[in-house]
Amino acid sequence: MSYDRIIRWSYDAPKPPPTLEELTNALKEYIHESGTVEVKDSNWIVVYLIGRAHDPFLPKELYEGPRAVRAFEVFYQPTGVRWINVITRQADRFTLAVAEGAAQLVAQVWRGKREE
Repeated sequence: MSYDRIIRWSYDAPKPPPTLEELTNALKEYIHESGTVEVKDSNWIVVYLIGRAHDPFLPKELYEGPRAVRAFEVFYQPTGVRWINVITRQADRFTLAVAEGAAQLVAQVWRGKREE
């Protein structure tokens, strides 16, 4: 299942969005020993989780080959219309839960507004 978790900051927000370094460090602390965080470029971070994707209630063919990787992406736009998008693509329930927690963490710590 794919989901977008968008967090926005208005110009009069009580706190600005995190810097790329702050965001990366927060994700590393959040994930800790459960995976790795890779900065792909100045607007794109990929979080890889340990283990292989699996869901006992879905056909196992959904999680074969490249789709077996547990990962979520974070797209970062700190200027102009400021937002962060925590994205899952073809993720299992575990990855969905971890990505949701990461989005909640960012919104709470930096007082961003989650889109419904």
